[in-house]
Amino acid sequence: MKKQFIISFFCIFLGACGGEDPIPNPVETLPSNFAKSPTQNQVKTKFLSEISGIAASQTMEGYLWVNQDSDNEIDLALIDTQGGVIKTFELGKRIWNRDWEDIAVGAGPLENKNYVYIADIGDNNKSYATKYIHRFQEIDNQSTEIGKIETIAFVYPNNEKYDAEGLILDPLTKDIYVFTKQISISKIFKLAYPQKTDGITTAEFIGTVPVNFATGASISSDGREIVVRSYFDIQYWQRLNKEPLSDIFKKVSKSLPYLGEPQGEGVSFDKKGTGYYTISELGGGTEQYLYFYKRQ
Repeated sequence: MKKQFIISFFCIFLGACGGEDPIPNPVETLPSNFAKSPTQNQVKTKFLSEISGIAASQTMEGYLWVNQDSDNEIDLALIDTQGGVIKTFELGKRIWNRDWEDIAVGAGPLENKNYVYIADIGDNNKSYATKYIHRFQEIDNQSTEIGKIETIAFVYPNNEKYDAEGLILDPLTKDIYVFTKQISISKIFKLAYPQKTDGITTAEFIGTVPVNFATGASISSDGREIVVRSYFDIQYWQRLNKEPLSDIFKKVSKSLPYLGEPQGEGVSFDKKGTGYYTISELGGGTEQYLYFYKRQ
């Protein structure tokens, strides 16, 4: 009887018996060691010379989406992990490639459907107040055409103008995060779910990360790992208890292995979280590679 009373007392005091535990269960820390020497596969076409973003397909195992910067006939392509080109898409007659800088794949408005998000957020001269993110349902291996495309238009607070090259979609909340490209720091702006596709949304400023000239970003499929890359390095954060990303980015990051690439802009975790890919523009060279850093 005394034992039962003591247990009941602690249940009431800690709120730990019956119903949902108000204290989040800590998640096991993931190993954050990755191969210092990546595997590399040459991109087997010269038509993808200005790749600016890469994202692992969530519908097709072993495939990656890449998008190109402006003024290219091929705006979007599907490649395999060996650098082979599976399909290419010219979307210029449907949506304008003003300055596409990153790409993400993940959840969207319809449950159990994956979407591709193309970030038209580049602005080298800071000429445009309104930026765009184009969204469509991810196709499968048998599809030859992309379906309906929706556009999320947004501005920064106080109509400020930024050049940005990083985009992630949080799989836990469906919120979109944009990372600016600046000296020493990258400002982070949030577009909360559900993002509207009519009218213009004002993005919310949530903080900064110490990344010098951020050129790309990625979040793992389970939402537990985030990377932001630059021309010079790759910074890594880990989420343990489903914290808001605004809290995660206040923590000190870890530097991940990076070989160095000419005009390196793309970064993406693979679908299963076994490593991360990087890719670059051709950069005036004769060869272009897809790199994979495997988790150790």
